[in-house]
Amino acid sequence: MDLIAWWAPHVPSATPVNVINQINQWFAQILNLPDTSEFLKKFGMDPFFLTPDEAQALFIKEEKAWAEYVKLAKIEPQ
Repeated sequence: MDLIAWWAPHVPSATPVNVINQINQWFAQILNLPDTSEFLKKFGMDPFFLTPDEAQALFIKEEKAWAEYVKLAKIEPQ
């Protein structure tokens, strides 16, 4: 089991691409601030930035992995 802590903004699937790109640009700006790195390092984390497509791919990959973990642990899906 390989776990990484990550978070990302999520928007409805019908969100226009220009809005998604603007949100992505804002997060890129925030992640590039020295204060952001300092804050995350206090928790043993490093910022990493993904494009919207890369983030979606990561989300899908993690969702599949966690489904497998639930199955292996014999946890009843809800």
